[in-house]
Amino acid sequence: MHCFCDASQRAYGTCIYLRSTNSNGDVNVSLLTAKSRVAPIQLMSIPRLELSAALLGAELSSAVSQALHRNIDRHVYWTDSSVVLGWLKSNKKAKTFVANRVCAILELTDASSWRHVPTSENPADLVSRGVDPQHVGGSTIWWHGPAFLKESESSWPSSEFSEVVDLPELKANPAFVAEASSSSSDDKIITFTNYSKLVRLQRIFAHVLRFIDSVKDPKSQRKGPLQSNELENSLRTLIKMAQLESFPNELSLLKKGKPVPQANVASLNPFIDSEGVMRVGGRIGSSNYPYDKKQPILLKSDHHLTKLLFELEHEQLMHAGPQHLLASMRERYWPIGGRALARRVTRHCFVCRRFKGQTLNNIMGNLPSDRVEPDFPFHTVGTDFAGPFLITDRKGRGCKITNKGFIYSHSLWVYKS
Repeated sequence: MHCFCDASQRAYGTCIYLRSTNSNGDVNVSLLTAKSRVAPIQLMSIPRLELSAALLGAELSSAVSQALHRNIDRHVYWTDSSVVLGWLKSNKKAKTFVANRVCAILELTDASSWRHVPTSENPADLVSRGVDPQHVGGSTIWWHGPAFLKESESSWPSSEFSEVVDLPELKANPAFVAEASSSSSDDKIITFTNYSKLVRLQRIFAHVLRFIDSVKDPKSQRKGPLQSNELENSLRTLIKMAQLESFPNELSLLKKGKPVPQANVASLNPFIDSEGVMRVGGRIGSSNYPYDKKQPILLKSDHHLTKLLFELEHEQLMHAGPQHLLASMRERYWPIGGRALARRVTRHCFVCRRFKGQTLNNIMGNLPSDRVEPDFPFHTVGTDFAGPFLITDRKGRGCKITNKGFIYSHSLWVYKS
């Protein structure tokens, strides 16, 4: 069974042919069925339409195979789109639209059964682009398929697929993109913006480092939960990567032993410690403070890792204010522009915004004229006869007392002299 797929800007479709060989070796190819759909009103790219046609062909081929109640020796799927073949045979992650349809196609077919056919020999082109009805009756390619189907497989279009280098709608390399560096094996570039929580990023990268260590030394494979030293090493490596992105020129000069040019960083007297982390110099090296407080780690507030550090510290401090958050962060780090970042993190915190919300205050109504107009004493008098009576909101079970009521008499007293 051979399935051909094609698409155009107006429609996409598929057609299925049954190729049979008798005892004399004669080959017969006949059209079994065809199906087409109109392209969506929303503008869609041609590769997406070609992929939709491939999915339609896979579904139609599966339905026809079940309806024939006969064993089909082989299924071959043809498309003239190199991009679709690249998506089906690529191991890279694609965007949601492409990934869902590729997964559905591979559940119904085998990737190795897809082949490329030239557009001029693709009968599904008649389905997608349309044809004058008076020409359908004499169309050999429509009723019996392309001519190469009646020949041996060696004369079919080559099954070798020339891989498309720049496939559209593929996601960037997941999570980590490493680049070789001549200075250190830890100098890697990571897509920090893919993560919104520091704990998740730290733990994932700790597993990556554990895997790298296991590959380098298979005898020292570690299993089980992550240890505290692994998490600390993971955070240290992430900080070094963030510094490499934020201060590439400064790090290069410091590693060569040259002074840093006069800028915001130069006034902090930076240096690189024994672990390759750039820290802030100072004059309290002889104090009893921890090393991280005496020589804090230098970071930039506009880097995503610095933002994740602030957000984690803000949550651990039970949603402290900007001043408390900045003071706590400076116990270990020195973020350039940290005050603005502390305010931004506090201002964008959902929990803080919710608890700092102000309730609406109802505006009181105007006082009655008896309260605001001057008059003689006891000109207007009201006498309380009975009460209070508790007033309920409704009858029956579950009623609630809403207010108290009184019975009084309103009378007018006139003073005569």
